[in-house]
Amino acid sequence: MDIKRFRHFLAVIDSGSISDAARALRMSQGALSISIQAIERDAGSPLFIRSSDGMTLNEVGRALETRARLITNEVDRAQQEIRELLGMERGRVAIGTTPHFAGLILPRAIIQFQEAHPRVQVNVFGGHLSTLIAAAKSRDIDFALATLSRNITADPELGSRVLVPNRSSRIYAAATNPLSGRRQVSPETLASCPWLLPRRSDYYRAKLARVFENVGLQAPDPAVEYDSPLMARQLLCEGPYIAFFSRAAVHHEITHGMVKPVHAPSLRWDSDYPTGAFFRNGGALSPAALKLLSIVGTMTREVDG
Repeated sequence: MDIKRFRHFLAVIDSGSISDAARALRMSQGALSISIQAIERDAGSPLFIRSSDGMTLNEVGRALETRARLITNEVDRAQQEIRELLGMERGRVAIGTTPHFAGLILPRAIIQFQEAHPRVQVNVFGGHLSTLIAAAKSRDIDFALATLSRNITADPELGSRVLVPNRSSRIYAAATNPLSGRRQVSPETLASCPWLLPRRSDYYRAKLARVFENVGLQAPDPAVEYDSPLMARQLLCEGPYIAFFSRAAVHHEITHGMVKPVHAPSLRWDSDYPTGAFFRNGGALSPAALKLLSIVGTMTREVDG
């Protein structure tokens, strides 16, 4: 099976018919049909269910599709990296990110990277962890930045690189909040405060419950649940709320005097997992991707280590 036939095979899948795929590929229907027949002959089985409505994959075809997409992605990346090294065209790095990186570290890292490599395009994809894992496995992204939980580190299809082994979070409040000026705040006082907590919060609620259970108190209910970390930081700066954040998440607000830590030594939040990057196992990162990941790592350790 050659790469050209794989491209023909994927075009038929994406178009749903020989005629539409042939138009997209700018080739004759007859030539495309011969190519599809050849790949079916190599596979030893039909790959499509043919009907008057078009062509859909059968079970063998679906199994081949996953490998065909991975192989064509790898070939495209290899060709791109060669052209990049030869200076023939712009390079490209595609990365996924969770909000922890998107809010501060990644923008600064991209700016520094493109100052040194202006010809390299950076594509950033935000999303839930499950979406980023799927994108890394298909090589739609070079790597993703996230908390390296067990569903990442235990997956044999994924490799990972730790950037910060153990990230701690603290309680923060607006600089104008009276709590931020106290030398020490009791857990009982904090339990009665209005809290900001993320909406998708099984992990965070469990951590919060354990932190308060350790001092003999029940975890507080949130005054505001949020999906957007940006909105949460704005609420924290302007409202009467308190929240757990990593130092990196509110680095901008801290350096500009908008928020301050609330001193509660008995209420610290230590991450169960390291912070880092993950990527598909067995696929080498391009020179550009490695350079950007190195910059992200340095900034992560400076801001959040």
